[in-house]
Amino acid sequence: MVSLKESVGLLEAVRPSKERDGMMALAYLRLAQMQRQLGKRNEAERAYMLGYSYARSSREERVRRLAEKLSEEFTNNVQG
Repeated sequence: MVSLKESVGLLEAVRPSKERDGMMALAYLRLAQMQRQLGKRNEAERAYMLGYSYARSSREERVRRLAEKLSEEFTNNVQG
């Protein structure tokens, strides 16, 4: 989890681009998954929302598909 947070920190220093946003989306989405598994619901939700936002701005199809898949998982957890 620390390496994902470090990755986000390093990527924030890079000039915004489609590729950077895609990498940030992946890092945040994976961080959300890990935090959810650890029971850190609020942190997971925040990381997911950031990852989803970066996935949309990246316009990279694979990243957007992952964000949509996780959207279903997060929505099901909130409702259930």
